[in-house]
Amino acid sequence: GLVSLKDTVERLLPGVDLDYDPARPVLVEHLLTHTSGLDDRMTYMESSTKEGIVPLQEFDRKYLPAVVWEPGRFFNYSNYGLNLLAEVVQQVSRRAFADVVRDRLLIPLDMDRSGIGYPPDLMPDLMHRYHLKADDNDSIFTEDQGVKWTNTPGANGFKTTAGDMARFIRMYLDSGRYQGQRILRQETVVDAWRTHFSPDTGLYYQQGLGWRILQKHGKRIVFHDGDDRGTESSLVLFPDKGFGYFTAFNDQVGASAKRAIRDALWELVHTDQVVRPKQFVHTSGLDRFTGVYLYMNDGQASFEKLTALLGDVRLEVVQLNDSTLGIDDRRYRALAPLLFEELEINSRVRFLEDDGRVTHLTFGSSTYRKVPAWKDPQWHQLALAASILIIIAAFLGWTLMGLTRIIRGRVRRPAWSHRAWIMADGTAILLFVVFLFITSRTTMLGKEVPTMLVAALTASLLAAVLFPLNLWAYSKLVRAEDVKKLVKWGYGLLVLAITIVLAILAAYHLIGYDFV
Repeated sequence: GLVSLKDTVERLLPGVDLDYDPARPVLVEHLLTHTSGLDDRMTYMESSTKEGIVPLQEFDRKYLPAVVWEPGRFFNYSNYGLNLLAEVVQQVSRRAFADVVRDRLLIPLDMDRSGIGYPPDLMPDLMHRYHLKADDNDSIFTEDQGVKWTNTPGANGFKTTAGDMARFIRMYLDSGRYQGQRILRQETVVDAWRTHFSPDTGLYYQQGLGWRILQKHGKRIVFHDGDDRGTESSLVLFPDKGFGYFTAFNDQVGASAKRAIRDALWELVHTDQVVRPKQFVHTSGLDRFTGVYLYMNDGQASFEKLTALLGDVRLEVVQLNDSTLGIDDRRYRALAPLLFEELEINSRVRFLEDDGRVTHLTFGSSTYRKVPAWKDPQWHQLALAASILIIIAAFLGWTLMGLTRIIRGRVRRPAWSHRAWIMADGTAILLFVVFLFITSRTTMLGKEVPTMLVAALTASLLAAVLFPLNLWAYSKLVRAEDVKKLVKWGYGLLVLAITIVLAILAAYHLIGYDFV
């Protein structure tokens, strides 16, 4: 064929920057198994208008995030990796990706109600995407999400119907044939459903080529889930039973519904599965597994790392007794030195090591990295909250005292100006908090950088620029003989609070405009 799984992406796509380590290049296989190491982010994946859609090749060169993890080592689902695959198809075929999909799959399969793009004749039939929200009175309502204009056609934006997907399923279950016509080679189908990546064959979740594999009790399914604001979908095949199905929902309730359907059908179809008793082993030194682990598939190299600070992306592993670990309120015991199984439900976790030191854990479907306590977002949240409260209290006190002194005509300009510089820095931080709060209440990431977020990052940048003046002003204040010691200690606490906030904002890439 024109492309091999072991081809490097940079050879196939000149101009694409995937620099990590020359000895560990990103391969086509890494893109298909979601092990490329690419960072993840939402911004720029959508356009505000159809006219604003960025061409595939331009998007991959302008907006592709950095490779932040070692290629081939960790599973982290990557929309950007799939988009690179679309460009590979486009490059080797010398045709638009959407046209290749149409001519090689959709037309032969009679999928005439499906496609990538926005055909005018199908747009009136496009479903409405709804997002459930709550108003100030906690009443639930639905908000129409409108049409999504995608910049990543390799990863999302494919439109279809249940009838069309039924034909797609029939083709796969018939080893690549549809109504006697060969669409895919049989070996292509077999290879796609074979495990190409897994940290441990004992894990229930494995990774094929594009397909996810769920394998337990001697049975398996292959599947691929989809989700977006206002849409949830799932394509599930039972290859050994000749059975498959497709589900689609137009609100986020489908997230739990599709998993419940899959679990129920697993039990219904696999009536012949043999569930053997769990054979646990004794593992000493469970304390080496304990600690905080952070989800790896959130932005690491851009301002979207903020999701790690505000979101639920951490797991805490604790030792419950000599043989049991607690993870996310569930109990696990060892099946092997690094492989553990949940006691009540069918869930397995595998710990990964570097030089004998536990560094990661994975469920096969998601990966987490172990971090020291000082990198725990929970501590950062507490430090931020305390520091911002100090800044707010200082701002209110400084304003009240200032107004009082102005009214009484007792303003001493040198001392007052020094305090003003310190408070200017604190005020910039408070503006950052206000603009960020407005952003969180009014905007969801996905399109261009929100205006309010730009304002927030401008405020944090201003705070960073003012910080040296802040330190200079405080040094002057400390040396002033006519300033009370208690006042000096108070402003010292304020400077410390500002320092903590700026350090945390810098760690989460929230100072400056590194948007692309």
